[in-house]
Amino acid sequence: MTRLRLLTYLLVTSGPILVWAADHFQIKHIYVKALGFLLNAPGVVFVTGLSSFGASRTLLGSVACWLLTLACLEPLLRWIEKPAQRQPDSPKAQVKVTRRTFLVASTGVASAAAVASYGFLYELRNLQLEQFTLTLPDLPPELEGLRVVLMSDWHCGPVNRPYHLGPAIDLANRCRPDLVLIPGDFTSRSGRYFVEAAELASRLRPKVA
Repeated sequence: MTRLRLLTYLLVTSGPILVWAADHFQIKHIYVKALGFLLNAPGVVFVTGLSSFGASRTLLGSVACWLLTLACLEPLLRWIEKPAQRQPDSPKAQVKVTRRTFLVASTGVASAAAVASYGFLYELRNLQLEQFTLTLPDLPPELEGLRVVLMSDWHCGPVNRPYHLGPAIDLANRCRPDLVLIPGDFTSRSGRYFVEAAELASRLRPKVA
């Protein structure tokens, strides 16, 4: 086993360990958990696409993410190691391996940084309001024109902090709703964020109390 392959295995394996440690020891730094998911990004994307993000957080899901990530990286590792296998004693081949490794590593780091930056710097602030007019048969006349705001999946926790979610609350209030419906997913797993979610909910100002 080459040093590159061993290092890759160690990094990929450390991914679910970091996520577990962040949850188990309630580590406040969001970058610890983010790094854990990033190290298993290919597997997390596959599992999340096939099932859900919650599935990737289970023990079986974590193992699946780990195996899928290793499976995705295997062809890349073979491509990097191939020149060394052909001419192990050639200095030129060693230089070529170094250049390939540097190129692949740089591309991987840049791609990971771009994805992480997009999620943390753009999506957390990319608020979108969609408006729908519903026509319901046999609706009581007193309910005609009722304005309802539906908000869900706050996931208040180490990633979605109150200062990220506050603008969404303000946007909902600017709609001057009669009712605000919140189906669920107030917090991100741990009950230690319930107080923050309750404080956010108390800032909503529906007309019907």
